[in-house]
Amino acid sequence: MLFISYSASAQVQYKIEYNSATQRYQVVMKPLANYSGTAAYTGSAQVTLVVPTGGNFTPTALQSQFGAWNLDNAIVRTPSENPSFDYVSFYMPSTVTGVDYTSNVEMPLFSFSATGSCTGGINLINNATDPFMPNPTNSKNINVGNQISVFGYQNNLLANAYQSNYGSAAACANNNSCAIQYEIVKTGNTYQVNMIPNVTYTGSGNITSTQQVTIKAPTGLAYTNLTSLTSGASYVQGSRVNAPSQSTSNDYIMFNLSNLGTSALTYTAGVSVPLFKFDVPGTCSGSIGFMPNNDPFTANTSFNSKQQVTMFGYGQPDAPICFVGSGSVSCPTVAPSCGTEYELELLANGKYQVSMIPKVTYVAPNNITSTQQITLKVPTGFQYTGLTNLTGATYVQGSRVNTPSQATGFDYIMFNLSNLGTSALTYTNGVKVPLFTFDKSGLCKGPELALMADSDPFTANTSFNSK
Repeated sequence: MLFISYSASAQVQYKIEYNSATQRYQVVMKPLANYSGTAAYTGSAQVTLVVPTGGNFTPTALQSQFGAWNLDNAIVRTPSENPSFDYVSFYMPSTVTGVDYTSNVEMPLFSFSATGSCTGGINLINNATDPFMPNPTNSKNINVGNQISVFGYQNNLLANAYQSNYGSAAACANNNSCAIQYEIVKTGNTYQVNMIPNVTYTGSGNITSTQQVTIKAPTGLAYTNLTSLTSGASYVQGSRVNAPSQSTSNDYIMFNLSNLGTSALTYTAGVSVPLFKFDVPGTCSGSIGFMPNNDPFTANTSFNSKQQVTMFGYGQPDAPICFVGSGSVSCPTVAPSCGTEYELELLANGKYQVSMIPKVTYVAPNNITSTQQITLKVPTGFQYTGLTNLTGATYVQGSRVNTPSQATGFDYIMFNLSNLGTSALTYTNGVKVPLFTFDKSGLCKGPELALMADSDPFTANTSFNSK
């Protein structure tokens, strides 16, 4: 954190507010003067929250709107100077250019959600009166003051232009009524579901009897690689209802805790517990998230679709559940580069072996293979013998094109799966599946055998589907 000085004549104010519709906190600044061009160059900034202690209040899902903000260093809980409060500092270390300051016009800086709970309003630190402000230092030897450096504020120097706060304390997020928060986090094409308790249970209190997480997704969504993330707590897909009459553009997927009565899940207020993750191998439009409690599908009495968790410590079935933020994240817009890799290798016995290595996991009934083709690029004149299938899947030679005009020094041999719609091939992420072997017949000259690449010039030959 920066050590900085303050001026009563400075010309930027900060405010924090809570948006109940989005369930996010928003920090804004309001300039008290106009700065444009070079004068609006912003060097760095810091904002510190003062939060009543006891609920393990922790920001999450930080979204920058002016510059690039991060949660600075550590959250300071109950410092000796002010033990009834926690201090949470956000820092913007990078510069911002091209954004003008207009007097009395608010500018959003960043927003965030929060886990844990709070017991009162959330304030911004008061640089002039807060007991934890350095004077000249504090018990943690850190500076927690609000700050923003603006080039035009003081004779074109990067001086601290922060003046004061305005507005009232931000309302405490309405998560105190919920014993549990569910959180969904997207990383690339991987979606992770976490549970964040607002309560603390120990001993027999942390035994979880039952749990269900219902995901609402665009209809037709396919997912792979369902992976439980906490040892001793296993999650499986229960029911899936596609395009129900109550919401025809969505599918509902219910994930259930399978080892009922487990003590593997811990309940400590504000401490996130990872439950499971899954991959989406394709793309979709819209969002993937938790089914809201007021979703129209809840009227379908044929399925128990509600979000649910029952733990001994709560003392009754179905502890109330809220979501972190909106409870949904965007669909993937870019599909992974490949779902399966092919491999060609020369074995110690002199045979060539073709294998596939899935990058996804599919279980029945999604592990049915409809069609498959493997195209080899070989030196022209190459001959083989002894084609041998290695699983319950049967491969035969389809087309062979010798010395095409696009690559006259090579022949292309296409091997096809003949028993279409087979479930003999297994799809487990990273686990190699040998497909077939063959022997070389006679001598060959020229380059080594290879799998035809997607960029190979022969793919331009539209008379053959060689891919």
